[in-house]
Amino acid sequence: MVHGVFIGVLALFGIAWTWFVWAFTFLTSYMWVVRLRQVGEHAVVPDLYDPDVRANTRTVEAPRWQRFLVAPNNVNYHLEHHFMAGVPCYNLPKLRSLLKGQGLLDNVPSVTGYGQVLKMAVLR
Repeated sequence: MVHGVFIGVLALFGIAWTWFVWAFTFLTSYMWVVRLRQVGEHAVVPDLYDPDVRANTRTVEAPRWQRFLVAPNNVNYHLEHHFMAGVPCYNLPKLRSLLKGQGLLDNVPSVTGYGQVLKMAVLR
């Protein structure tokens, strides 16, 4: 019912087709992207059950095109988000450099893209 009302409102504006674009994306690529991000954030980490976020979470230092397609708004800085959840998304890269500068990320494995994450998940 809600979607019907939404389509009706969009139709009033002459853009009902946008709902179908959203639905197609939601049922196809969106689910793949969300799953890929979940694997990147919490799968194949040193110790998933360790209370230290440096062991149970990771940041994927992805190239710009991967951040655009898979991880907008700096969601790839997931370790930093768990470390200090109140930091706005636009300051997460600064938090990462601050943590690195203080040596708090010295023993944390580095991942440089979602391809590397998938390789790690498949080979494990």
